Parts: sequence; C-alpha cells; structure tokens
Amino acid sequence: MTVQDGRAQSRVSKVEIGQLVFIAAASLVILGLRRLRTRLPFDMPAVARLAPAYAIGGLSAYWRVARLAGLF
Repeated sequence: MTVQDGRAQSRVSKVEIGQLVFIAAASLVILGLRRLRTRLPFDMPAVARLAPAYAIGGLSAYWRVARLAGLF
C-alpha cells in the first residue's frame, strides 16, 4: 500500500473502526449479563460453559449447509 492510494487507507480505517465497534458491543453485552446474573432463574456458570460450544456448532452447521448449497 502506498501513500498515494487513499482508497486503500480509508478501507483500513473503516475495518479498524468496525473492529473497535464490535469490541465495544461485546463488552457492553458482557457487562449487561454480569449485572443480570443475580436475577436470572438458571445456573449462569453452566450456561457460560455450554453456550460457546452451541454457538460454534450452530455456526459451523450453517457454514456447511451454505457451502453444500453452493456446490449444487
């Protein structure tokens, strides 16, 4: 990337801003869940252990179906 290529530099800035916005949103969700933890009717540590596995499995299943659909 050169100094003369202003378009590439603006894309990099937008990507970095998007990353910062994502981190801020994730932090707000985590803080909100921490405040609600005492009010929830279920065992939060158990959900915290299982949620990432279900999220990864769900995303991988979606990705696989999308890839298979693209083959046909």
